[in-house]
Amino acid sequence: MQESRRPAFVALLFAIYFAAAQSMDPQMTLEVCGRDRELQIQIYQQATIQALSEAEFLSTQEIVTMQALALFAVSFQLPKVED
Repeated sequence: MQESRRPAFVALLFAIYFAAAQSMDPQMTLEVCGRDRELQIQIYQQATIQALSEAEFLSTQEIVTMQALALFAVSFQLPKVED
């Protein structure tokens, strides 16, 4: 992988992790991630924001960065998971 494309893939990975955490119920999050659901979501949200920033999402034309941004944005629209 080209070093210049690495930030885009990191952003996509964290966006996937964020979407996964958003879709889990609290018990599943605790079993899979070993942390409280809200804490895990907050960690992945901050990591995704940082990764998107490092991938220069506001000025890039890199498709992988756009995929990360789209997934991150759509993940906020997921239905709230209850116990």
